Parts: sequence; C-alpha cells; structure tokens
Amino acid sequence: MIGDMESGTGRSRANRGIGSPLVGRSAEFSALKRRVEGTIEGHGGVVTVRGEAGVGKSRLVSEIRDHMCDPSRNPGMTWLEGRAVSAGRTMSYWPFHEILRQFAGITEQDREPDAWSKMRRGIRELVGHETADMLPYLATLISLEVRGEYVERVKYLDGEAMRRQVFLTCRRFLERLALDRSLVLVFEDLQWIDESSSHLLEHLVPLVHRVPLLLVAVSRPTAHAPAVRLVDFIEKAYFHRYAEIRLEPLSPFQVNRLAANLIGSKGPLPPELEKLVHKSEGNPFYVEEIIRSLIDTDVLERVPDAAGCRVTTLDAIRVPDRIKDVIMERVKRLDTDVNRSVKVAAVIGRSFLYRILRSVARAGDDLDRHLRKLLTLELIREKRREPEREYFFKHALAHEAIYESIPEEERRVLHAEVARALEESFTERAEEYHSVVAYHYARAENWRKAQEYLFKAGDQAERVAADTEALEYYQKARDAYARAFGDHWDPVLEASLERKIGEALFRRGRHGNALEYLQRSLAHLGAPLPTSHWRTRLEIVSQVFRQLSHRTLPWLLPHNRPPERRIVEIVRNYEIIAWVDAFSNTERFLLDTITMLNVAEGEGYGYGTVQGLLGLGLTCDLTANFRLAGLYHQLSVTVAERIAHTAGIAWAYLGQVVHNSSIADWSRVLAYATKAAEAFSEVGDLHSWAYVIYSEVHALAFRAEYATALTKCRDVVIVGEDGSDLQVVGWGKMGEGHIMIRQARFQEAQKVLRQAKESLASADDRVNYVATCHDLALSYLRAGRLDEALAEIDQLEKYFTRNPAPATVWVGARNVIAEGYLLMAEQSEGTDKHQWLEKAGSACMCALNQAKLGPALLPEALRLKGTHEWLTGKRRSARSSWRRSLKLAEKLGQPYDSGMSLLEMGRRCSDSSQVERAESIFSRIGAQQELSQAREAMGRRSR
Repeated sequence: MIGDMESGTGRSRANRGIGSPLVGRSAEFSALKRRVEGTIEGHGGVVTVRGEAGVGKSRLVSEIRDHMCDPSRNPGMTWLEGRAVSAGRTMSYWPFHEILRQFAGITEQDREPDAWSKMRRGIRELVGHETADMLPYLATLISLEVRGEYVERVKYLDGEAMRRQVFLTCRRFLERLALDRSLVLVFEDLQWIDESSSHLLEHLVPLVHRVPLLLVAVSRPTAHAPAVRLVDFIEKAYFHRYAEIRLEPLSPFQVNRLAANLIGSKGPLPPELEKLVHKSEGNPFYVEEIIRSLIDTDVLERVPDAAGCRVTTLDAIRVPDRIKDVIMERVKRLDTDVNRSVKVAAVIGRSFLYRILRSVARAGDDLDRHLRKLLTLELIREKRREPEREYFFKHALAHEAIYESIPEEERRVLHAEVARALEESFTERAEEYHSVVAYHYARAENWRKAQEYLFKAGDQAERVAADTEALEYYQKARDAYARAFGDHWDPVLEASLERKIGEALFRRGRHGNALEYLQRSLAHLGAPLPTSHWRTRLEIVSQVFRQLSHRTLPWLLPHNRPPERRIVEIVRNYEIIAWVDAFSNTERFLLDTITMLNVAEGEGYGYGTVQGLLGLGLTCDLTANFRLAGLYHQLSVTVAERIAHTAGIAWAYLGQVVHNSSIADWSRVLAYATKAAEAFSEVGDLHSWAYVIYSEVHALAFRAEYATALTKCRDVVIVGEDGSDLQVVGWGKMGEGHIMIRQARFQEAQKVLRQAKESLASADDRVNYVATCHDLALSYLRAGRLDEALAEIDQLEKYFTRNPAPATVWVGARNVIAEGYLLMAEQSEGTDKHQWLEKAGSACMCALNQAKLGPALLPEALRLKGTHEWLTGKRRSARSSWRRSLKLAEKLGQPYDSGMSLLEMGRRCSDSSQVERAESIFSRIGAQQELSQAREAMGRRSR
C-alpha cells in the first residue's frame, strides 16, 4: 500500500543482476556506525542523513542496518523503520503506524482480531501490568479497534484527550523499549512527513537524554514546512546530541569506480562508457540506471574477463539527461503486459501487495512471470514472502517516473480499481485504510465514494486530534460532496462538518475562526446563536423561563433516552462555544450553558444534561451565586450517577471541586477531588485529571500541607511533559512556585514560575497566566526585590485593562497589587508616601470588593485593608479588620492566613501573645520566612 518500505529485519541485500559495494561513502558510513555504536553503549542521539534523490541515503542506512543488526554481533538492539510518503502528507502518524506494526509483527494479511492479539502480546511482554495504560492508545493510533476490558479507557475521550494519551503513551512506550534493548528508529523520506508525525517526533526527541535511543531521519533537501521546522528545532535545541550526515554527489573517480563495480571490471572503463556515466553528475542511482539501460539494449555486454564488459554500438545510443527519462527508456522496452503490470503497481504505491496487484492487473498466471522480469531488471524488490507476498519499488525515483508516465485517464481508471480492491480486501480492518482508499477514490475522481472515505479519514484524524490532517480531509470532503451532490446537503451532515472543522480550529487556538464555523453549524441545525447584545439578552430571558419550568416540573422531562443526532450536535456546539466564552464573554457564557442544559433536558439526553448542569453551575460560581451553583452541581452529580456514565461522573465531581474551591470548603474539595481524579484516570482523560490535581494542590496549600502538595505538583508536571500538554506543565509548575513561596524558597519559586508563565502563555491559558504573574510578583515582594515586583504588578494592571473577565478570576492578583503598594508606602516618606498610600487604599478596596466574591482570599484582603488603615492612623478600624481576617481564616481552616493575621496584629499592636501564636502556627506548617519574622518580633519585644 502507500508508504510501506523495506523491512527492518536485517535481511541480506543480495542483488539480482548488477551490483556494487558501497562506493565513496566510507566517512559517512563510519560516522553513522559510530552513532549506532554509541546507542549500543547507552548514549542517545539524533542523526539526519540528507541528500538529493538517488544519492544513496537509503542505501547507506540499510548497509548500516545489515552490518549492525546481526544478532550474533548485537543481540541487544532493536531497529524499527517508518516511511513518510508524498501521497500521505495528510495521513496522520503514518511512519508511526509502520513502526508499531513492525514492533508487534502485524502484517497486511492479519485479520483485525489477529492484529489486536499481536499488539496486546507485544505490549504485555514489554510492560506487564502496565498494559492497560498503553495498549488502548497505541492500538487507536494504528486504527485497531480497542477490545474487551480496555474499551472504557477510550470510550469517552475526545480527539484532544486522545492526542495527549497518544503522545504520553508513545514516549513511555519507546522509553521502556529503549531501556529493554538499545533502540534505533529510522524515519525515511522525512521531507514528506505529515504535521502530526512531526509534532510527535519532536515530542520524542528529549528521550535521547534519558535512554539509548537513536533517531535517524533520512531526507531530501526540502521546503516542506513540518520537516523544516522539525529539523530546525532539533539543530537548535539538541545540537550537542545531533549530527548531520550530508551525502554529496560522487567524484568522477568514484563514479568510474562504481561503474566498474557494476559491470564487473577490474580495469579502467572504456572511454566511451566513461563519457556516458559522467552524465550522471555523481548521482549513484543515475549511474546504475545508465549501466542497466546499456545492458538491456545490448549496447554493453558483460564478459567474464578482466575487462568486465564489451562495448558494441555505443556511438549509436543516446542516454537521456534526466534520470527519470533513463528509467522510462527501460520501462518502454518491456513487453506490453509487463508494462501494464508495473504501471498498476506504481498506482498502488511505492510498496504493493501481490493480491492487490493481482486483482487489478488481471494478468492471471502470467503475473508471476511479470514480477520475475521486474525483479531481474531491479525495478522492484521483494519485501517479504510470508505470511503474504509483498514488493516495493527499489527507488522512489523509479516509482515516481513510472507513475507520472501514465496518461491521466488511464491513471484515474486504475486508481478506481485499486480503491475497490482495497475495499474488498480489508473489510475487517477497514478503518486502517480509510485514508488510503480516500486517496485512491479522489485520484479516480469518483466523488461519491471519495467524499464517503474523506469524511471517514477526517473523523479518523480527528479521533487523535491530528487537526492539520483532519482539516484538510474535511475541506476535501466538502469539495467532493459538492461535486457528487451539488448543493443538496443533508442539514445535519453539513452542520456536523462545520462543527468538526470549528472544533479542530478551536484546538489549534484559532478561536475567532472556530466560532464562525460553530455558529454556521448551529444555523444549519435550526438553532442559530444570537448576533447582537439585545438579542442575546432576550434569548437569555427566554431560556431562564424555560429552565424555571424544568426545575418546577422536573417529572415531566424525559430521562436518558437515545438522543437524535441533531440534538447531540447542538449540545456539542454549545459545549465548545462555552469554552471560548468562559473567561471572555460572561453574558454569552450564561446563554451557552443554559441553552445547552435546556436542549439536553428537554430531549432526555443524559450526558448532555450532566454537561449543561455543570456549565450552569460554573456560570453561577463565576458570578458568585454560590447557593444556586451548589444546587446545579449537586444535580449534575445526581444525573451522572443515575445514568452511570463514567465520564459524566468525572465531570460532575470536577464541578463540585471547582464549586467548593470557590466557597473555600477545603475538606469537600479534597474528597471530591479524589473521586474526580479516579474517574478521569479510569476514562483516560489526562488533561482533566491534571486540573483536578491542580485544584487539589490549591486546597492543600491553603491547609498548609506543603509536602503533599509539592509531590502532586511534580506528578502533574511529568504527565504534562510526557503528554506534550503545555497547559498541564504550566499548572504543575505554577503550583510548585506557589508552595515554594510559602516555604521561603524564593529563587526556586521564581525559576519555576517563569517556566510556568512561558508554558501557560503558549497554551493561551490567560487565567492561570495571570495567577502565575501575581505569584511571581509575590515572590519578588517577599524576597525584597521591589523593583521587579512593581514591574510585574504594572504588567498585571495593564493586563486587566486589556482582558476583562469575571471579578472572581483576578482576586489573588488584586491582593498582591495591594500588598506591593503597601510595602512601597512603608518604605517611602513625604509626598511619595502619601501617593503610595492613596494607590494602596484604592487597591485594598478593589481587592476587598472582589475577595467578597471568593472567600478563600478574603482573610488576606481583610488583613491588607487593616494594614492600610493602621498606616493611615485608623487604629481601631485596623484592629477590627485584622480580627475579622483571623476569625474567617480559622473558620475556613487556613492556618497560613491565621498566622499572618496574628503576626500583623502582634507586631503592630505590640501584643506578644499574638506573635507567639503566630510563631507556633508557622513552626507547625514550615513557613520559614514568616517564622523568622515572628521570632524577630519576639526578640524585639523581649528587649
């Protein structure tokens, strides 16, 4: 099929016909051999082998493979290969399909159950009891149906969650494989790599620091964006582990030597032959083709003597200037029936199965004779005989030349026949070949069948969030559908296509473009989104009344019946739009969530109802309607548990985590977090699991359980790094920094917080980016670096102006701003002091007003307000604010805040008993800087 390649089994390179040892590549051979030997010795690395087509890149790599993969020489090495293909730039993860099939020993002849069994056996032998953590996702990557007890691991995952699992699992799988046996992964024809494979390969490169893994990328010079970006990344980020082997054309002396080897001559070439082979301009493949062409036409006769050949009518022969023309001169001389067979093979792909060729070529018993002829001429080679015969074109240039020579009309007919043969041959493993069949039907211009398979291929790419490939398939599917059916679209099908494109754009961070597609999708479904503020408000009022009727008469609502496809599409559209609107358009976020809930409840769509209840509960939390939020979150849990939907249960518990964090009920946060984390882990949703743990870290921080919190942060970072999820990495590092500030580890905190900022900015997580900024500002304040703290505070103020959001989002930042201005006021005198106090007063008032919407940070806001009142001479009001701060901190179970309020009162009011209480708290929770301050205050009191 498309993209298969020479097997990496270390088989002999015995050539039919002419042949030569490797010429002119001793330095390159030694360089690559040293890298492979270094891997065997335990050192990882990356090598690119680059050069023009025909210059001998693949030959060099295969020579190294055959030399190094001898079991008697290196029994502890695994060598796996995957090839990118020009026809497969939209075939997501194609090289990894081949690598994983080779690992498991899956062949084209294997039926679906057999392929699954081989993959399961291979993974189980490698990782044992961790099979369930790898097998479902690696199987999904190569389009195998997940079976048995593993189904629950993938049943509820959307494309983005699956992509993260694929990235994490591939990294951990290859790491384990390389630890078991030193590992060489070869990526042939990197110039054609698809974008998803490029991103996955980039994600795997850091493994070369940890395990004996050598990544070998074989490529022509290219301007193809994914390949260029990948190589640039490796050269810059891993230069100390990277080597480039560039193959230049052979010198005239080397060309002569190669030609002599090919004809078996031990002496100099005849002058006429020397002149002809120099037309190759040093390209080894071109030299081979010239020699073969001359032998085929009896111009050159090989003789068993020292001369090696006899030149007959050389003056009468004309050798074309282009290598593809030389190849085609040889093909044209084939018998008509052999010529047809090789053309059919070229349409099938660089690699082709005997049964597909037999089905399409219709050569009967003569096909074996045709193949023997092609093998003798060295146009093709045999890849394997067992369990099924498979062949491949010896060189990509030969395949390209023959394919391009076929007239367009004949090519279309052959593509259609190949597509039908593939459909009939792989009915049990159809999903693996959707993209291949789609390619052939599109080339055949059979638009009715092309659109069918393009949609399937797009869905397959979307399944693993291969968004670049999915978008291209969907756009092609739209065009093919229009060619097949004109404007007669099924509204739900068109809406589904618009939604899928919008969802892919949303995952790529193109929210504006995504909304355009999502809004069109809703319009096709007869549920358009309002486009103006007043229409939005009218629709909110309408949906509120509808929701009131649902809450008043819930027994009239249907419960958990199979939803119509239209309803599922509407709910999914609103779910994605709600993610876009959550922190940028509170009004429409309310409309998104309440509409989603009303539609799902009205149709008895259970999972949609859970998501709608969750969304409306979060809307209430964001607007500080905590009582109503609690009602909706509890309803979400009730419905999820009633319908026994594992993903729904996970999301409902996550809603409870967020809600109880909002009201600072830390015991419930931790209880619900345990349930939510278990459920998300069960369904394989790493991103949501990480958010639960991140929320748990904040609860532990407020309870001053720092050691446990740090351990959980590091778990989150590892999952984020292994799953290529920058947002999760940012959450984990942000949590680490927050805890380190409490432990007075300011330099460490600043380092990880800067890393968190970078990750969160890349992930476009604005809310947590701002939270990281205010933690960074706080670390500078506590370390006494006021200039840097003020610079961060200034950035925060500007950010608030540019990015309005619900007040509850910025509470922590407002507290930090107030603390910074108070510190500046205390260190200033005269007019400056007055100005800083004025700014601090405004900041404290703003912090207090916003903190009332989120009680966890209210003790800190009250304490800062008290400090401002003290500095402005309002001593009684200051004591009152501090007492309120202490009482609330104790009620919420936040010992750090209790200690800070006691320390502030004790120092300002010269009350040693309060300082002693603060000292006791700080000693117990390990807040080192605050403990020192308390002891210093005690020392001053004693003196």
